[in-house]
Amino acid sequence: MIRRLGILGGGQLGKMLCEASKKMDSDITISVYDASDQACARSVCDSFTCGAFDDVEKVRRFAQDCDIITYEFENISPMVVRSLDNAVQGSEALRILQNRSFEKEFIDSLKLVTCVPHKNVSAGFSFDYPFIVKTDTLGYDGKGQYVIQGKEDLHHVKRGMIAEQYLTDMKEYSMIIARNVNGQITHYPPFENVHVNQILDTTTFARIDRQYERQMFETSALIAEKLDYYGVLAVEFFLSGETLYVNEAAPRVHNSGHITLDAANISQFTLHLYSLLGKDFPSITVDREWCSINVLGQHYENVLHSKISGKFYDYGKKSTKKDRKVGHINGALSDMNRLKEARIR
Repeated sequence: MIRRLGILGGGQLGKMLCEASKKMDSDITISVYDASDQACARSVCDSFTCGAFDDVEKVRRFAQDCDIITYEFENISPMVVRSLDNAVQGSEALRILQNRSFEKEFIDSLKLVTCVPHKNVSAGFSFDYPFIVKTDTLGYDGKGQYVIQGKEDLHHVKRGMIAEQYLTDMKEYSMIIARNVNGQITHYPPFENVHVNQILDTTTFARIDRQYERQMFETSALIAEKLDYYGVLAVEFFLSGETLYVNEAAPRVHNSGHITLDAANISQFTLHLYSLLGKDFPSITVDREWCSINVLGQHYENVLHSKISGKFYDYGKKSTKKDRKVGHINGALSDMNRLKEARIR
């Protein structure tokens, strides 16, 4: 019987996993390991360990006191995770998906929905303008990414980066699936995501042709199966014209899935725990009249002191610096514009 769950990472995703666990009908206790002694999950877990993620021995000692281990972000060494017998998600998804070159080669090899046309930046490199370059690792929320409109922008292009065709007319969607340790797979309907300054701003349920939804699910499920991955997996897609592309995949609960805390009968966080515990998935039902709005550091004080019609999830972060995700609001889709405006009043 599973008694103690260990989470590598104590950010807002770890915090919400802790909160989901406490709502389940179980006596599971949660231990969190994070490099910061101010990690926001510390306030809701049962025990907390502060240590570096590359301290293999300390991570192993932490894991030995747990029945199963999960991780809430993907920038952990796959070698560390591979050394943990109770890391149910596995390490192969980390190895492949935390490196853009490996990720794109792997996804394209599946021959379903392929990645956006791309090439590695190397000697003699050229690409038609406009294009976008991204660092091979550690990029998130637009960090390490540059749009190259012409020769004046070429100073951003460095060897080892990945260059992608820049899609000027496209929409972004995400498909969130879950695969449990018994091989059962379930999923939410696709979400439509809007970014501002390359940071996720709003999430709604997508209004999209069923053929694209089917392609998204089949591609996401095959990614999970081929990587022998268990847990929640999020795959981001671009739709440009009538062509669907994969942007990237994340082996964890995902920002765009925060809407499920209120709009679904089971949240992505509970679904992730079900996956690792081998519990059967319920039939998923959703209310498509919900939306989710990200709250960044510059919005925090306004949202905190506003009377909003939605539900504000405060991550409890010690720092509210500009462009840092500090919370989100779930509310009625019909109120989305008012909820967005509440952030800047």
